[in-house]
Amino acid sequence: EMAHLSRSLHVNNGRLESLDLGDNSSLTDVGWAHISRVLCDRSNAMTIFSSNHTLSSLGDQNAIPADLDDLLQLNQTGNKKDVSREKILQYHFQDGKTNIQEFVDMNSNVLHHAISWICTNGTDHTLLYNFLRSRPSLVPSDNIIAKASGAKRKRLS
Repeated sequence: EMAHLSRSLHVNNGRLESLDLGDNSSLTDVGWAHISRVLCDRSNAMTIFSSNHTLSSLGDQNAIPADLDDLLQLNQTGNKKDVSREKILQYHFQDGKTNIQEFVDMNSNVLHHAISWICTNGTDHTLLYNFLRSRPSLVPSDNIIAKASGAKRKRLS
């Protein structure tokens, strides 16, 4: 039954802020996992981005798993773009996992937006470092750096 509810929540993604599950002491780990997947489908960065970022309360529940409670609290943040970015950084690149391939194959029209939010991570520059290592064409060569820093060029006679 929780699978049906979670599919329904996924289809109507983005409007519901609170869902009172009542006294649902019979809810199993599998049921909680279905709800967690609605809030953050960790399959890839795009499914995380498409997850629900509005549901922030499941009523008065005593047995909510810690990871689900973290997602509900994160969804309380007003700016949903920040919520989706934070979920991607926390769950797609968790535990030092740097699945940078999605950015490597990214359309160049979208790439500058991705670089922008990678840079707003603030505390951990590993993601940005790995991204730039995977796209060496984005890093200026020594010759370009020398020109930009004002180094004089040799005059050809």
